[in-house]
Order: sequence, then structure tokens, then C-alpha cells
Amino acid sequence: MHLIIAEKHDAAKRIAQILAGTKPRSHRIGGVETFQFDDKVVLGLSGHIVGMDYSPGYNNWQKVDCRELIRAEIVARPINEKIVNALRSLGKEADRITVATDFDREGELIGVEALKIAKEANPRLKEDRVRYSAIVKDEILKAFKNAGKVDYDLAASGEARQIIDLVWGAA
Repeated sequence: MHLIIAEKHDAAKRIAQILAGTKPRSHRIGGVETFQFDDKVVLGLSGHIVGMDYSPGYNNWQKVDCRELIRAEIVARPINEKIVNALRSLGKEADRITVATDFDREGELIGVEALKIAKEANPRLKEDRVRYSAIVKDEILKAFKNAGKVDYDLAASGEARQIIDLVWGAA
């Protein structure tokens, strides 16, 4: 099965319609709507599905010296359990995963967050990345025809910005 991950529900629905050439089947997995056709499943996230927070003992900022927050451990926590569980379930069944999130730093990070979750369930997943500027037929078809690699460096820059925002805001 080929799992395709879009950044939002509406984007997933439109991408599935374009790729299927017809109306795809709607199927719920753990309360999350997916769009299916042929051997493909398109899942829309809801933006970030993982958030950054301090480890226990540091996450009540008013009770911790702000200087300690600068070096305190930061952990990633699921924000949307239903989507995380759907990703795990679909990841187990998939043999290929395509990141089709927005073509920017945040989109790359959101895609990598989803990839990590799916690959925890199935480390053998083959991955690729499609890039498009608009969710219109020509752009989507061209993007899927010319799939490339995930840009882990770009995703890391997005993650660094999230960590800096957390530390700066807390301290």
C-alpha cells in the first residue's frame, strides 16, 4: 500500500481526487477520515501532530528558574492522538510513504514528524517527497511524477525554530 500524507484534511481530499481521477472512497481509521483509491491511501494531518515541551519537572515554567529552562531537556509529544494512531496503523500496512505537505520549512517538518511515527511502526517504509505550489491538477500530477527526497536539513531548521520559540517564550 502507498500512503500519502498531506498537511491538512482538505488538501488530502483534493490530492486524492486529482490522483484518482474520480471521487476516492472515504474510509475512517480510528476516527480519522482517509481517502482511498487503487492501492493508495491519502491521510490529511492537521498541521503539526507533534509538539515540543519540557520534560516533567520543567514544564511548569513559573516554578523553575528561567536560567534552568535554557538547558532543560525538551521532548516531542503527540498533539493529536487520533492522527498519530492512524499513522501508526497505516504505517504498518504501507510499503511506501509520500510526504505531500506544504512546500516550506514548516511543511517539511510536519512531514518528517509523520514519517518518524510511520517508520516507528514499519522501519522498512520507502519514502519520497513531492513538492507543489498549488493544489491544482497539473501541479499535483507533475509533483508526483517527479518525486524527490525528503529534506531532513530543512525539517531540522523548522524544529530548531520551534525549540527556540519554546525556550525564549518560557524563559
